[in-house]
Amino acid sequence: MIEDQISTLDILELKTLLQSLAKELNTTRWFTTREAAEHLRISERSVRRAMERGKLKYARFGDGKRGSIRFTGKWLDAYALGYNGGRLTPSQKTILTDLS
Repeated sequence: MIEDQISTLDILELKTLLQSLAKELNTTRWFTTREAAEHLRISERSVRRAMERGKLKYARFGDGKRGSIRFTGKWLDAYALGYNGGRLTPSQKTILTDLS
């Protein structure tokens, strides 16, 4: 059986990983579109345009197109630093790495 093949060490590693992921999810601040606009000091329409153009990463919670849209602070900061489809200057890469 599968249970017999999983060692105690594997179970402990998996438990540690799951606890780490749960902690990160609990501490991640999720911004609404309005909050993202305020954070970036731009209009909500500009936030939506950046999403549509693929310049601003977002997550959708709920069913399909009707789910609520959320952003993490890291994604907003990356957008503010000028992230645009993978073309970062070396200094922007350094700053973004430091944010992680």
